Amino acid sequence: MKNTTIIILLTYALTVSVSTAKEKHSKESQSAILNTLKLNQLETLKYCKQDLAQKLDIEQTSIKFIKYEDIVWSNGALGCPTLGKQYTQGQVPGLLIVLAVDDLKYSYHASNDGVPFYCPRPNYNKPTPLYQDK
Repeated sequence: MKNTTIIILLTYALTVSVSTAKEKHSKESQSAILNTLKLNQLETLKYCKQDLAQKLDIEQTSIKFIKYEDIVWSNGALGCPTLGKQYTQGQVPGLLIVLAVDDLKYSYHASNDGVPFYCPRPNYNKPTPLYQDK
């Protein structure tokens, strides 16, 4: 059932277009970044932008893409712990997506096999990059 839900969500997200920034410079840099993403990453990004637009009741064109990063979360909280909740204590490969509306940033977190979710209070001290530049 979980896999069916993920497939349905990603299929639906594929129908939503990726927005670009209004300014020419931002539009060009957004385009260059998006060209480097794989198809499944674009589908995931589209899903996150659609979700954020719905949460904020805004147009997707108002949302800018900031970051898409493969990371290893330190535990099952995926960098978004809830007070009083217990999590698995092993490392979890996943991703971090950061979007922005005006000057406000919004984080989406996921494990590699999960659906991204909005994290209102991200804990950035926990994730480590999957690959580090040398």
